[in-house]
Amino acid sequence: TVANRVPIHASGPYRVPNVRALTRAVLTHDSVAGAFRGFGVPQATLLGELLVDELAARSGCDPLEFRHRNALAAGDTTATGQVLAASAGLRACLDALRPAWRAANEAAKAFAATGAKRRGAGIACMWYGIGNTVIANPSSMRGALCWSAASGAHLMLYNGAQEIGQG
Repeated sequence: TVANRVPIHASGPYRVPNVRALTRAVLTHDSVAGAFRGFGVPQATLLGELLVDELAARSGCDPLEFRHRNALAAGDTTATGQVLAASAGLRACLDALRPAWRAANEAAKAFAATGAKRRGAGIACMWYGIGNTVIANPSSMRGALCWSAASGAHLMLYNGAQEIGQG
């Protein structure tokens, strides 16, 4: 599941015309630890956002502005071929963040001017697929009307899918 989710989220919430994301699941001697939140998305986001910061720096562009210019919007196609009928709202979010972003950067510069210690401001954006993304679910839901003396008539649903921690 983790290896399958990484490529879907590798380009982040940005317009990226050419994406090649490869993952590999590796069997180790470690014991299985169970489900955890994110399933590969934090790993893809960390690396992607580091690259976005590097691209912004190399192009001489403010990191927030670079993200704003490249944010997915209504009508855009994701790296996996999905055409977005509605915007994900990233541009509006970044617009709302601009005053706080400017203030944080100014405060960091002012602090740096006072001595050897440094402070900084950072920004990162992500998206996360909700629902049955990537996970194959060949099972089907079946129902049966049941009756028992204890509970009377009731509907019983049978489903082969399991909850793996994502809700």
